[in-house]
Parts: sequence; C-alpha cells; structure tokens
Amino acid sequence: PKCTGQDVFNLACVTFGIRETWYFGLQFSEPGSDSGSGSWWLRPDRRLSEVVRSLPASCPLHFFFHVRFWVEDVGEDLLLEATVHLFYLEVKDLVLTRQQWAASPDLLPLLAAYAAQAELGDFDPAVGCDHLLGRLLPAQAQQPETAAACAEKLRDHYRDLAGLGRVEAQIEMLRLSQDLEMFGLVYFPIHANGPDSDPPSWLGISCFGVSFYEQASLVKPHRRLAWSDIRRMSCRDRKFTLVANEAPSASSAGSDEPPTCFGGEHRGGRAVSFWTGSPADSKQILRLCVGNHELYMTRRMPDTIERQQMRATAREERARRLLDKQRLAKEVEGRAAAERLRGAAEEKAGQLGQQLAKSEAMLGLLSERARLAEDEMKMLSEQRDRQLAHMRHIHAQLLAEKQSLAERASQFESLLLTLSEEASVTEAERDCLRQQLAYARQGEKSLLAKLESLLRSVGVWSSAGASDSSAELQGFGALAADAETEETSGLSTAELLARLQAERQLFTDGSAAFEADLRQLRSRVQAARLGAPIPAGCHSSPGIRAGRLSNGSRAAVTYFDEL
Repeated sequence: PKCTGQDVFNLACVTFGIRETWYFGLQFSEPGSDSGSGSWWLRPDRRLSEVVRSLPASCPLHFFFHVRFWVEDVGEDLLLEATVHLFYLEVKDLVLTRQQWAASPDLLPLLAAYAAQAELGDFDPAVGCDHLLGRLLPAQAQQPETAAACAEKLRDHYRDLAGLGRVEAQIEMLRLSQDLEMFGLVYFPIHANGPDSDPPSWLGISCFGVSFYEQASLVKPHRRLAWSDIRRMSCRDRKFTLVANEAPSASSAGSDEPPTCFGGEHRGGRAVSFWTGSPADSKQILRLCVGNHELYMTRRMPDTIERQQMRATAREERARRLLDKQRLAKEVEGRAAAERLRGAAEEKAGQLGQQLAKSEAMLGLLSERARLAEDEMKMLSEQRDRQLAHMRHIHAQLLAEKQSLAERASQFESLLLTLSEEASVTEAERDCLRQQLAYARQGEKSLLAKLESLLRSVGVWSSAGASDSSAELQGFGALAADAETEETSGLSTAELLARLQAERQLFTDGSAAFEADLRQLRSRVQAARLGAPIPAGCHSSPGIRAGRLSNGSRAAVTYFDEL
C-alpha cells in the first residue's frame, strides 16, 4: 500500500538494466480522463494506492515504459547501449508503427532498412524483404500505388547496409529521425484567447524549448521559445504562464508578427499566457517543462561523477564495439577469403571431378579397348595356333610330298636309266631288225634273182614280163621302204617293236610259204620236164599266195598258174 511510483520505476529500470533513468518514465491511461494527451505520467512521489483509488474497481491499471524526455544529440547524449536500444524502440513505434511523427515517403524505406539491419542483420537474398513491408513500413507506404516502389527502395537500402552492427544501425536510425520536424515533441491542445476559445492551437514541448503551432499545422511553428529564454513558468487552474527574457536568444524563432494573445508585460520580462484543456494538463505541462529545462541545463554543466563513469563505460563500449567490428570485419574478410578459397576449391574439385569422370570414362574406354584387344589377341593367338598347326600340317605334307617326290625322282631317275637302257636296247634291236630286214630283202632279192635265173633256165621268162616283173619288184622295194618310213615315223618304241615283231612273223610266215611254193614249183617244173601230170595238192590258191607273198612273188606265181 505504501509503494510509490518511484519504486515501480526503479524496479523497471533494474529489470531493463538502465542507468540513464532520467530520460524515461511510466505512462498510464485513466478511463474517462479529461487529459488532452489521453495518458498520464506516473509521479515518482505518488503512491500507487492513490492512483488505483481513482480508477474503477473492475478496471486494471497498465503501465507503459516510454521515453519521457528526449535528447538534443543521440550520438553524444545517449551513452549506454540499453538507453540507445530503448530510444530506438520508441522512435520505431512513433514513426513506423503509430505514425505519430510524420516522415517523408523517401525517408520511410531508409528508416525501415536500418530497423531491419538492427533486428535481422545483413540482407539475405534467399529470404528477401517482402515480409518486412507489413512489419516495418507504415500503412501509408503500403498503398497499392506506392508499395512496389517502397519495397524496391527498402530492398536497395537494406542491401547497402550489409556489415553494419546492431548498435550502429540503431544510432544511425535515431540520427535520421532527429531531422524530423516532430522529433521529441509532445503536443497539447491550448487556447490562446481564453478558456474554450475557438479555434484551439497546439503547444509543443521538446528538449530545445516550447513551440506554438496553428491548428492546421503541427510541423512549422509560428513562435518558439528556447529554455534559455524562459525565466519562469507557472500555472493556475487552466491558465499557464511563461515569463521570457527581454532579449530572445538566437535559438528562439517565430513569425514576423507574433500573436498579441501571447504578448504582455511582466515584471522582469515578457509574459506568455495560454489556457489548457484541464488543470491536470496544466500540471503535466509544467512537470514536462521543468524536466526538460533541468536536462537542458544539466547538459551544459560539467558532468557528474556518475555521468563521467557512464561516458568512460560508453567509450569502453565503443572501443569494444570497434574492436568487435574490426574483428568481425577480419572474420568476414577471412570468411570471404575462405569462401573464395572454398569456391575455388569447389571449382577445382568440380574440375577434378570432371577430369576424374573423364578419366574414368577414358579408363572404361581403355579397359574396353584392352578387353577387345585381349579378345583380339586371344583370337589372333588362336588363329596363329591354327595357322601354325595348319602350317605344321602343310609342312608335314610338304615333307611327305618332298619325300614322295624324292622317291618319285629316284624312281624316275631309275626309270629314266631303265628307259635310257631300254632305248639303247631298242635302238640296238631296231638296228638289228633293220639289218635283219635288209638281210631279208637281200635274201628276197637273191631269191628273186634265183627265181629269175631259174625261170630263165626253164625258158618261161620273157623280156616284157621280165621288165614288168623287174619294175614290179623295184616298186615293191620302194613301197616297202616308204611303208617302213611312214609306219615307223610316228610310232613309239613299244609300237615299233610290236610292228617289227609282226613284220618278222609275217616275213617268217611268208618265207615259209614261199619256200613251200618253191618246192611245189620245183616239183611241177620237174614234172613238166618229164611230161608227167602235176601231182594233186600241188595247186595253190592264187588268193592265198597273193596274201602271203610280195608283189614280185605274186606275179611269178600268177605267171606260173597261167602257164
């Protein structure tokens, strides 16, 4: 029951690990409150029991941890990473989610890209950034006519931020947000000409001072008072009074003709008065002005020991982040080099794999060729063996034929010797036969001569008949010689021997028949001389004698028959 707002705020700061607690506060909303802003900041000195007592029993009370006082320069004033992260979340919520701060359409994709880099890291082409459109970009950037262009810009910015750290991305987003006209401003509706006067205008409170805006514009103020130009602030009921210095500083800006409602003389300076929506709004405005003024003066004073410690811690953190960034850059470079080496190795491995595949294919082809060559060698070997066997068989046949030819040559030689011997013998026999034939012819001639002489002696030979017989006998000798020459010219030795044997036999038979005829002729001649009759059986058939005798003998016998 005695717990105060400071106790709950300290518990939240310890939970979040925040040391720069003066920038934050707990905010809550009361149902049915008449606050112009719609929400309240929990007072540190106020008990929670008092806050709960003012709410209905069935209504729960929710506190929201928000930035209450903004800074002039996020790079200098925000020292710790936890503080930077909470400011980043607040700006992201106000600009990209709730759209309470207006931003140009060109700046929204860049802010969303920094938010994506801070939360998701480097851009991944495989994932893309289409899923970030509804998560980071406000609804005004997701209209059908601008969604494609915003998505393309977000993708380009996100790709360009590769390598940026989380804290650096958050700080860069906060620096870009500082250029917004509405950065760090908290607006309250006020009335310049009296309570509930129309039309109302706006009061903006920031870390630089207070600004007055027309109802139609919350961007460009028509009057601005810096904290250094404000001497005193006070409120009474709904009326709020600011006492400014006589000579405004260069930071105070306004229109050429400030509104007369803000004018007025006050002891020690110029007074600016206006009316709020409720006394609670006046008190809340006063507390915000006092807190911003205190921070404004604190930033221009030497740092306290606590803040010096925070700055030293911040420097250490920055040095550590820089070292981590350098180490990360080296690791990224090393990883990139390793990736390049891996890519080169994979490419080389791919080439080696291709070469290995080609080698394997070549090896398969060579093995197939070797197998074919082996089969061909085996076939050639078998063919050679068959040829060798065939050649051996032919050689054996040739040897047998050579032996047979040698034997036949020897037989032919012996036969040639025999034939030569037989030829010499046949030649000798032929000479002998020729001599015998000559002797036979001479004998025949002698017989014919004897016959002629006998016939002459018996007186039966006439000159005509003798001439005819002589011519016939000479023709007979010539015919016999021609016949011998014709018959012996084309005959072989064996046929010549057979012919000679036949002639010999014929001559022998003729000689015997001739001798028989001569004996008969003698007997007849003797019988004729004696005048006795011719004995029976002494007549011979002329045809037979003609077949046995030669032409001359046949003529003589015929002559004797005629006689």
